[in-house]
Amino acid sequence: MKSSTIGAASLALATLVSLIGGCGAPSLHLRSSFVYNTILSVDTPRVTNLDPVTGDSGVDQLYDQIVFQTLLALNPAGKPQPQLAVSWHHNTHSTLWQIALNPSAKWWTGRPITANDVVWTLNFYRNRASGFVRSQELHHVSRVEAVSPTELKIWLDQPDPSFAQNILSTHGGLWILPSFLLDHLPVGQVQRSDYLTKLKDVVGSGPFRPFHLSSRALTWVANPHYFLGTPRIKYMRWVWNPSLTTLAHENDVDLAWTFRPSRAFGTHYHTVPIASPTVWGIVVQKRDMPVSILKRALRPSKLPGLAVSSLAAPNRTPLKQLFAHWGYHRRGTHWVKRHGAAFSVSIAGPRSGFGHTLVQELDQQWGAQGIIVHVLPPQMGHEADLMVESMAAPPFSSTPPPRWWRLVRSVEYWHAKTRLTDWQPNIWQPLYKVEDWRMKSRHNS
Repeated sequence: MKSSTIGAASLALATLVSLIGGCGAPSLHLRSSFVYNTILSVDTPRVTNLDPVTGDSGVDQLYDQIVFQTLLALNPAGKPQPQLAVSWHHNTHSTLWQIALNPSAKWWTGRPITANDVVWTLNFYRNRASGFVRSQELHHVSRVEAVSPTELKIWLDQPDPSFAQNILSTHGGLWILPSFLLDHLPVGQVQRSDYLTKLKDVVGSGPFRPFHLSSRALTWVANPHYFLGTPRIKYMRWVWNPSLTTLAHENDVDLAWTFRPSRAFGTHYHTVPIASPTVWGIVVQKRDMPVSILKRALRPSKLPGLAVSSLAAPNRTPLKQLFAHWGYHRRGTHWVKRHGAAFSVSIAGPRSGFGHTLVQELDQQWGAQGIIVHVLPPQMGHEADLMVESMAAPPFSSTPPPRWWRLVRSVEYWHAKTRLTDWQPNIWQPLYKVEDWRMKSRHNS
């Protein structure tokens, strides 16, 4: 036993040496085997719902993003790019969309993902009896039809040039389900199927498979046959962090909206990563800001780069009722209090780039709902109610090599200086397309 342990450690070290030989970060490529005994640990709020049909919290949908796939992903600019689909086209009026699937895409069972799976899934989600939490996003879909095993068409009853970006991508959260295991069930019973909710029976298509759930963590193992490339990490552990969960429930903090780190997380902000696949967040700088109104007044699918699942958390309260709760009433085009003070919000962010695009979109959406928005220059960010900023955490400091080693991916994968391959927001590729590794003592991990 002792010799085998030493041999395993030696192999891990040899693997690391082969990775980092030469100068700079190693060059890792897709479709190569995962590195021996690599483990990624991330602190997250606890996953409470494994069902992709009804799961609506931020962390529940992050779980769904790993288990299942959507037709399209998003690039760093928020534009659609291939995932299950390899190409997509629409007619002049954007009312007919033609989708071609990746012929290499497979379920964990080895069965190909077909157009029938997609057609059945979309029709299932459109059916309000399904219980799907975002069925309203498909209200303008009139028909879905498979043309061949790898091609389908989607008809809309109104033009939607952003249908690919907002609905078919990870923003829309339309996880494609294995129809061959579910189509015989009554619509109302699908969400309770063991193939969706029982950990050992779940059949997905993503890069990692969940295999052990406990009161402390969820453990994943890599899917070596993932059609977009074998993960570079063999195991992944989500460790439940009660402090993150408490913050999320008690202070209206989630993966996209958070109070300034110095207030909410204290020193833990630099040591406890938040499991979010996006690098952008909205920092609430004034605690008395009625965030519930601002969140309710947004259409999350129009906000590329933010954790849309968090913004779309269950909140069925009408916007008018929320305003009334805070003492506002409508006067003309804006909401004001009895003494005439208008509901306004000041927001600051970058002058250019992706963060600037988000600020503009927030300005337009809130303005359309009668909220006065003051967009401040970046240097006045300290005076703003809200700040759009990167959620980057500082890199790990170097430490002397410990006696025992194992390979561990730096959990702060969203840091701007971390070198990743084809980084994309709102999907989990940063977790397995890795070029930057570090070693960590197994006694301290």
